[in-house]
Amino acid sequence: MDATRVCSEVPGSSKSTVTTSLTESTSRTETINGSHEFKISGYSLAKGMGIGKGYKRFFKRTLLESSDYLKDNCLLVRCCVGVVKSHTEGPRSYNIPVPVSDLGHQFGKLLESGKGVDVTFQVDAVMETDGFDYLKESCPCLLSELLEYVARLSEHSLTSTGQRKELYADGGDVNGRRVKQRLH
Repeated sequence: MDATRVCSEVPGSSKSTVTTSLTESTSRTETINGSHEFKISGYSLAKGMGIGKGYKRFFKRTLLESSDYLKDNCLLVRCCVGVVKSHTEGPRSYNIPVPVSDLGHQFGKLLESGKGVDVTFQVDAVMETDGFDYLKESCPCLLSELLEYVARLSEHSLTSTGQRKELYADGGDVNGRRVKQRLH
């Protein structure tokens, strides 16, 4: 049994900036042996018939019949096979550090900057703007899901206007109750 240690380290980098992680794996090699005996009783009756013809390149018939391999009109062929089996055992679970997502923080900074703003939300008398040009280009699926979610809101009024298309969704009355939805 051979054991191998692998140290994953980035080549050409200093040890003060890179943390190294040590992993271990083991290579196991073993041999599995098996044998089979094939016995032909009444060899003289099978001589020259069908598959009993034989091949000269393996063993000449005259040498076989005069050898000690053929005894009492019986031929015994023993085949031994050895198979080398090897496999490597290593860690089953890998600990890959996933960086903490700061998408919310970055999205908040985008909202505060006002870059690419073309939609304004009014929710409970608070005006919010959003960078939908960025969303249209980089993640249209997220934009469509966000718009579907906003359209399903039932507690607040929503007024939305776009630069290229005008879109009004008025779902509330003066008391904040949902009356109906009109899209122009």
